[in-house]
Amino acid sequence: MSNKTNNRTETVLNFLVCLCREMLENGANLERVNISVRRICRCYRLKAVSVFYGGSVISIGVTDEKENYYSRQESVPNTGIHLYKLGKLNLLVHEIINKNPKPDTLMDMLYETLMVKSYSNSIQLLGYIVAMISLGRIFGGSWTDLLVISFNTVVLYFITMFFSRAKLNRIISNVVAMMFCGFSAIIFTRVGIAKNISAIIITNAFYLIPGIPMVNAVRNIFCGNEMNGIIEMVKVLLEVITIVAGLYIASLLFGADALSLF
Repeated sequence: MSNKTNNRTETVLNFLVCLCREMLENGANLERVNISVRRICRCYRLKAVSVFYGGSVISIGVTDEKENYYSRQESVPNTGIHLYKLGKLNLLVHEIINKNPKPDTLMDMLYETLMVKSYSNSIQLLGYIVAMISLGRIFGGSWTDLLVISFNTVVLYFITMFFSRAKLNRIISNVVAMMFCGFSAIIFTRVGIAKNISAIIITNAFYLIPGIPMVNAVRNIFCGNEMNGIIEMVKVLLEVITIVAGLYIASLLFGADALSLF
C-alpha cells in the first residue's frame, strides 16, 4: 500500500511541475500558479505545499498523508504569451479540481489540453500590423508614417521570430530590433517619406515592450510574492532599457543631428 501511495504522489507531482512550466511559459503569473497547485494538491490529500519559482526553474515540494516529503523541479524556458493556451490550462485546473481524476490520467489530460492549434504566421503578422497601425494613428502618425510603421512591424516580427527560434535572450533581440527601427525611421524621415518620427518610434517600441510580464511582476509584488515580483520587474526594466539602447545606438551611428529629428 505504501508503494502505491508513493507512486500516486510522484505521479501527481510530476504532473504539477509540467503544468506549472506550461502555465508560466504561456504568461501566467506566479500567484495563479501557486493557487492552482495548492488546490490540486488538496484534491489528492497532499500537504505542506511549497512552490518556488526562480525565474528559470520551478520547484514544488509536498508531503503525503504519512508525512513523507517529495519534491520536483523543472526548468522553465523563456516565457511567451499564448493567452488561449493559458485559458485552456486554467480550464484543465478547474476540471481536475471538480472531477478529481485518477493520477495516471493527468499527463494525458495535459497533453490533450496543449494540442491547441495556433494561428498561422500570416494571420499573426496581419494582426500585429493592424494593431500597430491603429496605435500609430492614435499617436498622430500620417498615412506615410503608417506605411513605415507597417514595414517596421513586418521586419520586427521576423527578427523576434528568428531570435526566439535561436533561443537567444530578449535583451539581445530588443537591441537589434530597435536599432533597425531607429535606422528605418531616421532614413524615411530624412528622405521625406515619413513626417512624424516620434509616432513611428513610439508605436514600434510598443511591439517590444513586455506588457503582460510587467503586469505579472506588479501583481506578484502586491500579492505577497515580493522576491519573484522584484526579479520579474528587473527583467522587464532590462528589456525596456535595451529598447532605449537600440534606439540610441541607431541615433549615434547616424550622427548627433539624428537626435534633433525627435
